[in-house]
Amino acid sequence: MHSARTARGRPAPPPGPDQDPDTVLAHGMRAALTPLLDSVAGSRKVLVPLAAVERVLDKGLPALGDLPLAVIEKARDQLAKLPFPPEEPMLPQLLSLLSLTVQSRQAPPDEESRNAFLSSFMTDEKLSVTESSHTEFSRACEALDAPRR
Repeated sequence: MHSARTARGRPAPPPGPDQDPDTVLAHGMRAALTPLLDSVAGSRKVLVPLAAVERVLDKGLPALGDLPLAVIEKARDQLAKLPFPPEEPMLPQLLSLLSLTVQSRQAPPDEESRNAFLSSFMTDEKLSVTESSHTEFSRACEALDAPRR
């Protein structure tokens, strides 16, 4: 694993045994993200939201909640487009964390839009389902196809 660096380029202190697991995870995610951003000169100037996530991870996972939702969404989209080194498990975890953060902070859909995607079988009327034989089914289909008088 690569060593993490602080925002000023100094190595970040290694996680101690008494640190919170979320802090250790945040430092691991930052340690994975920093070399990815370092691999291309000027990437922090282009990927500003992702660079903001990198800085915030120094403060721990709860600090992600301090970023505006739009920044987290853009950082998630930017990270999703970057190639991850196959030996680095923290970057997919960071992407998942950003996606979950976005999902949890988005407003729930209102009642009307929630019902817009329901099946046409979801009605206020009573729906009755019974078993029937093939013969009974054929008769019912014939009755529907028969011309009405």
